[in-house]
Amino acid sequence: MKRIIKYNIIPVLFFAFGFIACNEDFTDDSTLNPKDVTVTVTSDLPTSSITEADAKYTITATLNAVQLVNVKLNITQTAGDATSADFSYPSSITIQAGSLSATDIVEIKADDIFEAPESFTLQVGDAETANANFTPVTFTVTIKNATSSLIAIDFSWETNVYDVVGIDLDATDVVDMRFLVVDPADSSIIVALDGSGFESYGRMDSLDDGDYLLAADIFSTINAGDFNAAITIDAAIEINQSGVIFGEMFDFPALMTNSKSCSLYRSYMLEVNKAGDVYTFVKEVTNVKPSDREDLLIGNWAGIDIDDESGYHNYVTNEVYTRMESETLQIIGIGFGWMTNFWGEEIIDTSYVNMIVDWENGTLTIPEQEYMITFYDGAEQDPYSISGTGTFDNLCSDPTFVIKYDLIQAGTSWAGWCAANGYLSTDLFEAYLTLGASKSVVVNTNRNKFDTKNVKPKF
Repeated sequence: MKRIIKYNIIPVLFFAFGFIACNEDFTDDSTLNPKDVTVTVTSDLPTSSITEADAKYTITATLNAVQLVNVKLNITQTAGDATSADFSYPSSITIQAGSLSATDIVEIKADDIFEAPESFTLQVGDAETANANFTPVTFTVTIKNATSSLIAIDFSWETNVYDVVGIDLDATDVVDMRFLVVDPADSSIIVALDGSGFESYGRMDSLDDGDYLLAADIFSTINAGDFNAAITIDAAIEINQSGVIFGEMFDFPALMTNSKSCSLYRSYMLEVNKAGDVYTFVKEVTNVKPSDREDLLIGNWAGIDIDDESGYHNYVTNEVYTRMESETLQIIGIGFGWMTNFWGEEIIDTSYVNMIVDWENGTLTIPEQEYMITFYDGAEQDPYSISGTGTFDNLCSDPTFVIKYDLIQAGTSWAGWCAANGYLSTDLFEAYLTLGASKSVVVNTNRNKFDTKNVKPKF
């Protein structure tokens, strides 16, 4: 491409003695014609990609001969998503008249932002290029983030608190969650983060190569009083590694609720393999409950035994105990209030009975087994057995038992007999107990007792 601009110079000659030469025409001899020249453009910009860092590269335009006028080449970005925050370039490059070349700078700018590769295409020259033969040339460059072993893991969450309890609160005000890095070999916690808001972890590069689990549990949560209800937590993890991973998102809808707000309940989200600077993440959601943790249920229990609407019971007790024996959870003390206060028999011998704990479903089973021997009306009575089922809950603070049971003697269900004769509103005795609750004992008052003047049925 070439456009030639001519300049005609018409000299006026003055002679010292006032003589003017009028007989010669020098017009054609004073015309200066720009030369027919060619421009070559070169650059040290990489032809493929560069790693993001502060750096400067050159663009040089060269003539094959000196030109009498300026040669200007416009420079424009014709493609790519890189912006002025990523690089800068001159709007044009000009070879001055009488010079053979000109050089200008393209500058790459580094930043600390995790981002995907960015590119730009610069075109040198266009339809406005004049005074030289030149076809526009382009340079395309990809800017890659500098790679790093450092990896940023950001953990955040949302809740449906407004839908559930009608209160509009930020997620971090509803529940304070811990972010955990866990050893899958033994479920031990390697890293636990518990700040005042969403959690960020950036030191996984310091861990040994191997497999890890990313998990979360609840440190604390709100209590909405009379409006309290289980609040659903949706979680998310974003991962960035400079030059390698760019905002990879993992979403975990309905990961857990806030009803189990302690470290006993944990939700696993991602499996991680670390091999040097290379990390592999696999989504694998598992909610973990306490398992084989009978130690959480050992101690002194207090509460109401039996809780009933018939008007004959509601005995308050603090004399229920549990223990571990031969890796089996055992209990003693339930039913004592009924036996001594209502049934009127003296307990002369008793023993702990076994309970089967189902951790998956949060249930208890008391298989039928001999429980106590009593004395009544001057004679030792036949042994009483006990059987029942129940549930346990609230392991995060004060564990609770709800146990529905029967006392059986010589094949007779005394809970069933009481219900059939109006002394019990349900077919089984019911105990509501809390571990470590108040040790004060409320003596049974204003409760109807069995009329011991009547002969108790004996078989």
